[in-house]
Amino acid sequence: MYTVTEQYSQNIAKAVRTTAVSGFIKTKSGEILTINDSSIKTGSLSISSRLNSSGDFKPGGVYSSELSAIFLGISADELNGARITLNFLLYRGDSEEYDSVPLGTFYVDGSTIKRRGTAVSLKADDALMNFDYPAEAISGSLHELAVTACERCGVPLRTSTEEFMALPNADITAEVDTSRVQTWRDLLIFIAMLTGTFVRIDRTGGLCFVSLTCERNSGGVIIPVREIAGNIRSSTEFSDDTTRVTRLFMRRGGGVISAEKNYSESSEKYVALELLENPLLNGLSDSDAETALGNTLSALSVCLNRAYKSDFNGDPALDTGDYVRLRGGAVDTSRGYATGMITSQVWRYHGKHTIQCSLSSSIPPEESVRTFALRAADATVGTVSKMRVQPKSQLEKELDALRGKTGTGGVGKAAESDPTSEYFNDYEHNIAEGNYHHVEGRNNVIRGGTATHVGGESNQAYNTNYSIVSGISNVCVNAFASGICGASNEGNGGQAYFILGIGNTCSAYHTLVSGSGNDVADADSSIISGRDNICKDGKWSLVQGTDNTIKQSYSSLIIGEKNTMYTYGASAILGENNTVGNSTEVKQVYLIGRELIVEKDNNANPMLVLGQYNQDEYMDTHRLAFTIGNGSAKGRSNCFAVDYNGNVYCNKIIETGSTNIFEKVAAQSDALTAQARAITAAADAGIPIVLLDRDPTADDLTGSPCVFLQCEDAAVVKGESTGIFRVTDIFAEKGVQ
Repeated sequence: MYTVTEQYSQNIAKAVRTTAVSGFIKTKSGEILTINDSSIKTGSLSISSRLNSSGDFKPGGVYSSELSAIFLGISADELNGARITLNFLLYRGDSEEYDSVPLGTFYVDGSTIKRRGTAVSLKADDALMNFDYPAEAISGSLHELAVTACERCGVPLRTSTEEFMALPNADITAEVDTSRVQTWRDLLIFIAMLTGTFVRIDRTGGLCFVSLTCERNSGGVIIPVREIAGNIRSSTEFSDDTTRVTRLFMRRGGGVISAEKNYSESSEKYVALELLENPLLNGLSDSDAETALGNTLSALSVCLNRAYKSDFNGDPALDTGDYVRLRGGAVDTSRGYATGMITSQVWRYHGKHTIQCSLSSSIPPEESVRTFALRAADATVGTVSKMRVQPKSQLEKELDALRGKTGTGGVGKAAESDPTSEYFNDYEHNIAEGNYHHVEGRNNVIRGGTATHVGGESNQAYNTNYSIVSGISNVCVNAFASGICGASNEGNGGQAYFILGIGNTCSAYHTLVSGSGNDVADADSSIISGRDNICKDGKWSLVQGTDNTIKQSYSSLIIGEKNTMYTYGASAILGENNTVGNSTEVKQVYLIGRELIVEKDNNANPMLVLGQYNQDEYMDTHRLAFTIGNGSAKGRSNCFAVDYNGNVYCNKIIETGSTNIFEKVAAQSDALTAQARAITAAADAGIPIVLLDRDPTADDLTGSPCVFLQCEDAAVVKGESTGIFRVTDIFAEKGVQ
């Protein structure tokens, strides 16, 4: 954390603060532009940083901090290639006095500049971008290598000799192999990995190696640089686990070296980290290399971290690598707080400050090596005159190192029948007849075609081009641009298909098969995944699930289990044990559910069936368009159906000639409408309307036109009469026409 005054610490922890920013921009031409709050669009300024590309707790990180902002009233040409220096000002109450925190110096990447009117958005990186230049083949102690890298790249080394020599493995001497250590940034990565540190640019533009460690009090409790209370946090997520790194391992020369420390604290979660193979250890024996790993682990294992992510009102004095404590609010641990290192953060001026502690999961040594993806930057910075290079991933650099060892003549034994083919693991009975083949394993055969790869045992590829066969007992015959991986897979005929899994068969082209026991024959442009699915004589089909069957169909889809489709044309089944089609042609049918069936001739009309155990035997006469089945294993039935004449059937098993259930409802509606019209007409004509609570009698006659409404008793709500009556019938004297 940047060193601040006590007054700053008190004011920054308040929910309401008075702040400002100030600084300057130095253009390529050397002009100095003063900037303040009015120069920056509100809410657009942010600075992000992290330990490494993945943002988790791990040594060897060399990751640039990035500034993002939208500037107002400054031309894009002036900002291209410019240098930006900013400070954060925190005022002391209502006075004009303030505390200042430098935010750092950043170099604008011209490719990120975008303009909208007078507003120019951009991104800028710190001075770590200066290290993206080709490294040199040098040797010396780790400290000497770091000093040389800083000198070559024009960035001062802020870590003193005494501080550096106190780091783990600082006394190791190494030679730089430029096939693996291709840039100066690469060299910093491998130095930091051995010393249990990460690299960052400090607020004055110098380079620092920062230890991944923590400070503890006399009771062994970690001392944070700051506590962040719940009343200034807007959101908090945290882990229930407290994590300690107890093992490091590294791949080396085809094997694995490791170091481990044993702890017995039951409340802690122990994890292992895999580090990249470090070329700076090439001059050491495996035993000495493991000792070096142990030295690094001794520093890392001191740290305890509880993963968290939190948003609060912000403190730009915090650095990535600082330990902070979240207390109160959503933090409901037994101690009432959560402590962890900031492994990544995004500070936003006039916005939320997001801090995060991320931890690697436990990684067994048989897992693949994690690689770093280094960021590229286009702009030339400072006085360095050499051409910057596009950073490569560590995997690419390992491949470059292998190429350097094998030379230009390739590797493997050339086949006598074709000098352009090669054998690897030269077992017996390998055959290659063609061009540019690669054979590995035993009893493999390639005949004809070009650019084919076979690996494994008892694999065959006949007359194939651009094909890959890998695994056991695989066969690929007369195929073009095909791939087979797994065991006991077979591909005969066709082209451009891929098989992955066990026991699959494919006699088609443009087809993808994955899983086990699947069968594809004479079907093209099909995809099958799952187990024991069959797709025969079909085109453009997709099958996923178990024991599904598509035969003689195209443009079809099956997802689920034990579904069957014998159909032509754009049909789909989702669910279990559904069936479409028999010996007659059925088109454009869609089934979603369980035990649904469409087997009768649907006269090529589209049909949608939902539910389960639908009734299908009346489809010949009703020509149903939509059905919802509600049957069971004991009997099939439909709860709802619509035919192509618009008739609706529901609440009963469909029978030929059955009455539409909606007819009665329609008749009732017509009667009510007629009554309402009669009452309205009587009122409009001034005819008296008399309410009766009984059947009318002769005594009720008035001798003049009159309408009688026979009503039930008035409705009662909460014990009180409402004056609302239900009309049960309507009568009129003969004089009413």
